[in-house]
Order: sequence, then C-alpha cells, then structure tokens
Amino acid sequence: MKGFAFGQYYPAESVLHRMDPRAKVICAVAYIVASFLCKNTFSFILLLFSAFALILISRIPMKVVLRSIKALIFIMAFTAVLNIFWIVDTSEGATPLVDFWVIRIYAKGLYHAAFILVRILAMVIGTGLFLTYTTTPIALTDALESLLRPLAKIKVPVHAFAMMMTIA
Repeated sequence: MKGFAFGQYYPAESVLHRMDPRAKVICAVAYIVASFLCKNTFSFILLLFSAFALILISRIPMKVVLRSIKALIFIMAFTAVLNIFWIVDTSEGATPLVDFWVIRIYAKGLYHAAFILVRILAMVIGTGLFLTYTTTPIALTDALESLLRPLAKIKVPVHAFAMMMTIA
C-alpha cells in the first residue's frame, strides 16, 4: 500500500480547504447523488469535467489524486469486465461486436462499462476532494457530529457514530 494517498489530508490554500466542513459533507453527498443521476453521454462528460474542475479548485497536484485512484484499479477493471460480458443488447437487429463460442460483446456493454468507470472515477475524485484531501479528520468528525446532532434526540449515539464514520 506504499504510495497510495487515499484518504489523506493534503494541506494547501484553496477555496475547498477554506469551506465549512459541514458544507463539504453536504456537497459530497450531493455529488454522489448527481453522479447516480447521470444517464447519457453529455451528463457523464459534465461529471468528468466537474471532477477535474474540483482538482483545479483544490490546488492538489494531479499526481496525488491519481495515486488515490491506483488503489481502486482492480475494482474498476473487475466492474468493467463484468459489465462488458453481462450487458446484452436485446434490441432487434443488434449484432455483437465479438461473437466467439459463449462470449458475446455488444456495443451497449462497452458503453455501460465506460459509464460505470467514469462514475466510479468521478465519485472517488469528488468525494476525496470534498472530504479527505481538504478536511482534517478532526474537522470531518466534528462536521458529521454537528450534522447528525438532531438524531441525539432519539437516543442515537451521535458522537460515537461520527467517530466510526470518520475512522471508516
């Protein structure tokens, strides 16, 4: 795991670093929701553009961000392969790009795999920049505790829960 930067605070002077940690948590959740709402090529291009815009705004070197992605290459590749082989185009007249023995690869499977990869990439970059790269662990714990404080009225151990979320 040497050389992986996933989840490490990176000190810098940027708008994202100065943002209120509670706002960053809300932005990260909104970014995840937005990434799942992407359904077409244009929306995925916007999602990728927003991820790279966040990198520029945060003033964190691209090399540092790419190291965090290195930890997920296997998961991303495995997900892409599953989508390539298991997404079947059932529309009339659809012909496979590859048809060998039991292996059939359709263009729809390739597109779906590409979209999944873009979604995972953007979510890792976006949430990492909103949360771990630009927020210290203490500030993140305090933000989570503050946002979850209303749950304390129904006897949820908010402090312990916020601490567990931050450690995880």
